[in-house]
Parts: sequence; structure tokens; C-alpha cells
Amino acid sequence: MIFYQICKIETKVVGYVFVSTTKKHRMQKTIIVYLIFIFVPLINWSQKPVSISFEGTIVGFLEKDRLLGATVYMMQNDKTISKSISDNYGNYQISGIINPLEPIDILISKPGYVPKKVLFDMSTLKLSRANSTTLKVLEDLTIELFNQKPGVDLSFARIGYAEKFTWDQQAFIAKPDEKQKKDLDEKVKKAYESAKNTSTTSQYDAKAKQAIAKKEYQKAAAYYDTALVLVPRDSTMMARKGEVLKLWDEQKKEEAKKKEIETIIFAADDLFKNNKLDESEIKYKEAQKLVPENSHIKNQLQKITEQRNKNLESQKNKAEFERVMKEAEALVVKKSYADAIKRYESALNFDPTKKSVVDAEILKIRKNLSDSELEEIVKKDLKAAQDLLSKGKLDESLKGYQATESNISKFSDQNLVDKYSKELKDGLQKVQDKKDSEDQAYRAQLAKAIENFNKGKSFYNVAKNILNSDPMKSKQSQPEVVDLKDRIQKMEDYFLEKQNAYALVTKKENDEAIDRFTKLLARNVFTQRIAQSEERQQIQKSLDSLKALKV
Repeated sequence: MIFYQICKIETKVVGYVFVSTTKKHRMQKTIIVYLIFIFVPLINWSQKPVSISFEGTIVGFLEKDRLLGATVYMMQNDKTISKSISDNYGNYQISGIINPLEPIDILISKPGYVPKKVLFDMSTLKLSRANSTTLKVLEDLTIELFNQKPGVDLSFARIGYAEKFTWDQQAFIAKPDEKQKKDLDEKVKKAYESAKNTSTTSQYDAKAKQAIAKKEYQKAAAYYDTALVLVPRDSTMMARKGEVLKLWDEQKKEEAKKKEIETIIFAADDLFKNNKLDESEIKYKEAQKLVPENSHIKNQLQKITEQRNKNLESQKNKAEFERVMKEAEALVVKKSYADAIKRYESALNFDPTKKSVVDAEILKIRKNLSDSELEEIVKKDLKAAQDLLSKGKLDESLKGYQATESNISKFSDQNLVDKYSKELKDGLQKVQDKKDSEDQAYRAQLAKAIENFNKGKSFYNVAKNILNSDPMKSKQSQPEVVDLKDRIQKMEDYFLEKQNAYALVTKKENDEAIDRFTKLLARNVFTQRIAQSEERQQIQKSLDSLKALKV
């Protein structure tokens, strides 16, 4: 018999085969069977299924907040081995039996976050004895899920593995590929930053557009400059800034032109105020070439034409004024004082602004008048006041009498002063008496009108005739007259409405009649006590009767 060493693993003999040399063929078959029998249980333990576990925390990439409800899958060969869900504190624990020779995938997902896939390569795992406990692959597996944000493109993070771990047999723990995680994290950070910059530039773009709408081009350019600090090579921002700069340049040119025009117009206005018409006209026409449709320039040119006409008229009036003043002076020399005064007064028709000059000349004449000449003036003034009195123009007559008082005081003869003072006093008394008489007649007529109004609708016309009578013609604007006429009109309207309502009753149009009577009750005539209380009672009674018929 011969001994064959069959297998040796890790310097330990696993088994031997004892074979008879006389049965070679049979021995070979026995060897095969025995190899299968003893090799499988004694081969390196790493080739057998192994129970492994992971635990750690699921957090958000941005705020590092612990995530509740994140789903953790352990997968191998695209098959789910086990599943776990993170708790309120973001903690999770997952375990399963795997073949260490095949890659292990840990898949983590949660709504609102990019799913993350982590690779574990356990192919170098070796166990020296049967695995009686679950192998903890590493102390803590904390996973950061990338937050999904509007405008952030993280599609690249869904491709391939976010992290990779390789089994370190010597350290007997899985170690990460730190470069792969770092590279992906940096790429994600850049995506967030790019989206943030895009969002910010969009805000600056919106603000710039608002500024453009208000024609604030300088402000809009500043917004685009700020945006370009964030995205220096953004072609859209650069193009829009270029457009704004063109608009701003045009605006500056327009403002410069506007300022030039304003300067010319200001100078023209100043010349016009100083009555330098020819010079102001030149300036206005210079400005008009730049802005042909400017309304201010057109108006000012029109004013220049009008002012020239006024100046011509003023020169004519000045010449006429001086001519009439010389004629009055000639009359004074001839001692025709009354005519001189008239002439002086007529001079004011040509230049009213010289009233103080004319009054001074008239005053000189009156100081030099003799009593007889002054008496003629006083007589004339008193007669004019009396004529006005006779025509019923009491206010004008009163002013005329009062105007003569100053001339009466100038008499050197006291008898003339007393005579005409008495006449003046009598005239004033007559005016006052007539005023009192008219007022008394007005009060009497008003009382009659009120009395007839209170008698009822049959006397409304009488009341109106009284209010329109001669003594009342000058009193139509008096509040009492206006009020009474208004009350009469309201009552006439009321009785007309009442008549129409009863006409509807006659026609048996009761619904319309009820509506009319209801509106009559609501009229102000009752609340203002214009109508007698019996009227309200009568209307109410009619209304109640009509409503009773409907029941």
C-alpha cells in the first residue's frame, strides 16, 4: 500500500488516502470520491458563506441632520440579502449571509435624496476556523445622502459606486477608498455651488431686468457685474451686460442732449422774463431745432408774439395817456376845473396803472376849486345818488351819497357845509328807509308764502307766486326762500307720486301700487315733517288694505 498526501492548506495536512496497488483503477475512483469528501469541509473558511453585519448612521450631506426612514439594502449579485430602515435618530443596523468571494453592495435611499451605492470587496477575507458568530465588517458605516435641490444636477452621483471598501486581512477590517469618496463629495459640492450661483445670478438677472424696465441702466450693469463675479464666463450674462451698456450709453447721450436743451431753454426763459424778446426768441428757436415738438418752446414763442403786440399797444396807450394828460393840464390853465377833472379821469382808460398820478393831479385841482365850483360837483354827485335811489338801486345810491361826503367837508363856507350835509343825511335816511321797507315787505311776503304752504297742496301755487312777486325778486338767493321753494317742490312731487299710486289701485295693479305706497312712506317728506301726520296714516292705511287683499 502507498500513502498519498492529498491536500495541505496553511501548512497543515488535511487528509491522506490509503490505496491498494493491485486495484489501480478502483483506487483512482476512490481518490476522487475521497477528495470531494474531505476537501470541501477542510478548505479555507473564507470560501464558505459568512454572516456579516453593518451599523451606523444615515445623515444629510448638507446639514448633517440625522435622517429617519432611510432604507438600507444589503445586496449581492443583484439580489437583496436583507433590508433595514433608519430610526428616529438616523441609526440603522443590517446583517446577512454573503459569499465573500463576490462583491457586496449596500444601497441607501430616501425620498428627497440621491440614492447611494457602496461597494464592499471581501475577497481577501480568510477565517482560520468555522465562523460561529456574525462578522462586523467595520466599526461604523455612516452614510451621507446627497440632498436633492431645485436646479442642482446630481445625475452623475447616481452612476456607479459612491464609496468603496476593501477588506484588510491584516487589520481584519474593511478600509475605505478615501480618494473616491473625496472626489465625489467635491464634485457634489461644486454642483451645489454651481446651482447656488445659477440661482443667485438669476436673481441678479431679474433685478437687472427690473432696473432696465425703469431705465436705470447703470444699476442694471452693476447687477450683471455682480452676477459675472459668480459666473465669470457666462455668455448670457455677458451678452445682456453688453446690451445694457449700449442702452446706458444711449441714455447718457440723451441726458447730455436733454441737459443742453434745458440750458438753452433756461437762458431763453431768463431773457423773456427780462423782456428781451428778440434775444429770447433766438434761444427758443435754437432749442426748437433740437426738440421741434416741445410744447413749452411753442408756448413761449407764442407769448413773445403776444408780448410784442402788447408792447405796441402799450406804447400807443402811453402816447394817448400823455396826450389826454396834456389836454387836462390845458383845461386847468383855463380854470375849467370840472372839465379838467373829467379829462384826468379819462386818461386812466389808457393806463390804469397811473391812477395814483391822476389822483394826485385831481387832488391839486380840488384844493384850488372855489366853493361855487365845488358846489356844482357836490350837486351833481347828490343828484346821481338820488337818481339811483329812485331806480331802486339802493346799494349804488348809498355809495354815491357816501362819496360826496369828502367834497362837502372841503367847503370853506360853513353854511354850504351845513346845507349839503343835511341833504346828504336826508338822502342816506331815504336809502335806509327804503331798505327797511323792502326788508319788511320781504318778511311779510315770506310769511304769507309760508302760511299758504302750510294750508296744503291747493295753496302751493299761491305760495310760489308770492315768492316770485316783485318784493321778492331781489331776495331769491335768501336761504329762507330757497328752502321754502325746495319744500314746495318736494310736496308737489309727493302728491304726484301719491296720485299715481292711487291710479294704479284704480287699475287694480295692486303689486305696483304697494311698491309705490312703500316708497312714499320711505320718502324724506315725513321725517322732515313737511307733510301732515294724517298723510302718513292715510298712506299706511291704503298699503295695509292692499296687502290684506293679497292674503
